Amino acid sequence: MPMQRHRKGLPGGARMAAPQLHALTASLAALLASPAYAQSCPSPATVVDTTCAVPPGTVLDVSTAGTSGLNASGSTGAIDAQTVTINLRAANTSAALAQAGAAIRLDQDTVTSASAGTQANGQTGLRAVGDGSSITATNSTITLAPAAGTSIGLRGARAAR
Repeated sequence: MPMQRHRKGLPGGARMAAPQLHALTASLAALLASPAYAQSCPSPATVVDTTCAVPPGTVLDVSTAGTSGLNASGSTGAIDAQTVTINLRAANTSAALAQAGAAIRLDQDTVTSASAGTQANGQTGLRAVGDGSSITATNSTITLAPAAGTSIGLRGARAAR
């Protein structure tokens, strides 16, 4: 039986075979290279230069005019939302707003206008503002139509510098 070479100096005097050490190093490198969204988002889901994840199955009702369901800002700000429903219930609201270089990732989410008439005016599904800001939506649905009556200025997506 061939002898394996061991590295010395691990905590507690433990020894680890070189192939195991290489596998551990590769696993740690892959973990550090992937985006980390382990922290749950606050309520409302607003972050500045930090990252968070909205728990799957969450329903967000955006009921205050001029606000957003998901709001990330700063170059290291990021929000991850999977299987989330966002209902826009007031005028000039947004489902997702990324600004000042932040990123928002939507996957299998639903955005709807849940307002009637003028309460739906100015609603925006996805809005990115500022250089480097981004919103990625995969397998998601955005439906902006008033529940009743007539509304103006509804937009599925919008980007501005």
